[in-house]
Amino acid sequence: MIQAKDLRAGNLVFENTFNMGNGNYEGVPIVVNGNIIKTIELSPTLHAYSPIPLSPDILERCGFVTVNKDKFSDKFAYAFKENEHHFKFYPPNTLYWHGYPLNVEYLHQLQNLYFALTGEELTITL
Repeated sequence: MIQAKDLRAGNLVFENTFNMGNGNYEGVPIVVNGNIIKTIELSPTLHAYSPIPLSPDILERCGFVTVNKDKFSDKFAYAFKENEHHFKFYPPNTLYWHGYPLNVEYLHQLQNLYFALTGEELTITL
């Protein structure tokens, strides 16, 4: 579940819609605005919105590139191509910034952290 206090306008989250054909909920990426934050704030148990989990595909869409295989597992590390920011991500959820480990599981967390550390919005190609 996502909390309003964790969101900023411009974050990307899933809007969960019910698919009548298969009877499942499906997430459609949307940009957060003030109305969405207010809706989540007023109805915190509402499951209309959910966070977008970080994945290799999402990381690549944010500008990360595969840099090397982690020597301790079968996983690959991802580095932000704008190397002056010194971000490196090790799945499933550890982001290193200048060597400091940070727990990041979802896209909106990565967006918020990137903004807090660089003063710039993270560019994402969907």
